[in-house]
Amino acid sequence: MFNRELLIAYQLLFMCSQGLAADSADTTANQAVMMAKSESIKIEQLADIYELMKHANFDKAEKALEQLYQKDRQVLPLWVALLTELERFDRLRELVDEGILDPGDDSAVLALAYKNRSAPTLEFVAPQGQIPLESHFLVTLPRAEVQINGKTFYFVLDTGASTNVITQRVADTLSIVADKRHQVSIDTATDNEVFAQVAILPSFRLGPAELRNQAAVIVDNESLEQRILGFNWYQLDGIIGWPVLKKMDLSFNFAEMTLAIQQPMKKTWKIPNLVWLFDDPMVLTHSREKGSLLWFLDTGAMHSQVTERYLVRHAIDNLEWKSKQFSGLGGKGKEEKTANLESIKFDFPSAKVNVEDIEVRVDHEDCKYSLCDGRIGVDIGNNRIMNIDFYNGLFDVWEIKQ
Repeated sequence: MFNRELLIAYQLLFMCSQGLAADSADTTANQAVMMAKSESIKIEQLADIYELMKHANFDKAEKALEQLYQKDRQVLPLWVALLTELERFDRLRELVDEGILDPGDDSAVLALAYKNRSAPTLEFVAPQGQIPLESHFLVTLPRAEVQINGKTFYFVLDTGASTNVITQRVADTLSIVADKRHQVSIDTATDNEVFAQVAILPSFRLGPAELRNQAAVIVDNESLEQRILGFNWYQLDGIIGWPVLKKMDLSFNFAEMTLAIQQPMKKTWKIPNLVWLFDDPMVLTHSREKGSLLWFLDTGAMHSQVTERYLVRHAIDNLEWKSKQFSGLGGKGKEEKTANLESIKFDFPSAKVNVEDIEVRVDHEDCKYSLCDGRIGVDIGNNRIMNIDFYNGLFDVWEIKQ
């Protein structure tokens, strides 16, 4: 279990370094200060590591975390998370052998699945390409047709998924048999705890990219089904998650329902605004009133949302609250307190995007490793182009020229 006090200390460092902390009246920041003071690890110990993460110097950050671990064992979850993101499976197995990492830890289980197996790769057979997105009038998520071993499947492209996902039906069709020892827990849109087995996918293409030895978790068929009166009306065979999407330059055109995929190339004329914080991609935007805001980038969410932190920072307290039951992997969750804001304006490098009737969700811990202001869903890209280029740390949205 991640040490909450250490987490809050790190989050406070992030907020202050980016200008995210509000004024002294911001009770969330004040609470973080109090909790950080009671924690044995000092915020200053993480300052250099944060700067490395901010500038995508992940190799140096990993070495710094390893050194810091020798002084304070509480940074182990951060170190392990970064090793997993960098796909350092050999090192993770070494930590297990050294008795540092529990063999039942999700990262350890993933590393075990790659023992005596090549690491996942993504190779561009062409510098760029375009694929259609499958539209549906009720589900606006970016869904693509994928061919694996001559079979056709439909996958949602989800930056909010920390791993790839396939249904048991897909595993059976492709004759994938998972080792029962390789079982991990899955974060869901609710508080339900879901466990799944890890498998390695056969090679497949996504536009100009050839993917090999990609890990996926196998879930029950019902977990990804949308049913009305017993009829599954939305075919979804799996999810292509952040480990794959972060390696491509993606431009979603939600007006024409196409996805342009390019091999990332170095860009130096834009200021980075897309960061990775130990398990989630985060977008930084700017508010004239409250400074920088931090958003969880989740293309697996149809609707953008704000958290309680956003309400506190903007002194919003006159909402009409109601109860709502959310669904996700593992079924329906508990009823949560929600409300709606009339609109929010997002300030991206190429466009100011106004999202109306945005949902407030305060009971669900959306951002585990950061005090974010909310999440960015695909409604940001309605009738626009949305670009995700993690190689250069860039997220942008622009209007489609008529």
